[in-house]
Amino acid sequence: ELGFNILKSEITGPEFHDSVWGLVIYRCVEGNDAAWERMLEAIRKHVSDYLEHHPRKDLKDLAPFHDLHVIDDKALYGARIHKLREHFKTWAPKNLESRLGPDSTSTVTDVISTAAGSTPRYNFFLAVDESDVLLPDNPDLHLKSPLLKLVSLQWDCKQMFQTTHPYFLEGFVELDEEDGGWAEVYLSDYVDIYNHLQRIDWDD
Repeated sequence: ELGFNILKSEITGPEFHDSVWGLVIYRCVEGNDAAWERMLEAIRKHVSDYLEHHPRKDLKDLAPFHDLHVIDDKALYGARIHKLREHFKTWAPKNLESRLGPDSTSTVTDVISTAAGSTPRYNFFLAVDESDVLLPDNPDLHLKSPLLKLVSLQWDCKQMFQTTHPYFLEGFVELDEEDGGWAEVYLSDYVDIYNHLQRIDWDD
């Protein structure tokens, strides 16, 4: 509940010309385009259904402001986690800048240090990097399949236990140090994950 309250309070601000929440998702593999679109639609439908049927009736007001921002760049197909993280670090400030209103006196640096810059949208992203996910008739392409990687922007392999929440240490087990800082997640947990990330205490 706390995360949703924070989301509702931070979804808009005087600096911006819009109100938006939701994660960025990277496509990192070749595959069937129709299967990719079906997966994106499944996430969007999950968000709509979740908010519509949640016991808190006021949450459905968040639905129109959800944006699953898709990055489908063939130059990133096959990219490892650290390359995606570098791209995201460039994308985030540019996106924040594009949202500034015409009368705003704030700079990107100003905004990054505010509540808007600390939201999950600008500190975490999703990555699809398993080729079997995008097979045209994949029988496992449903909401309960562990299809996605949730990647934390905060990752320093030299100080990972100080800078990274334990939830994101999963990816350190079998990968090179620079490719850590991620966790495998379910499509059907998208809203719950965003809610959780909204209220993570990095000092725990």
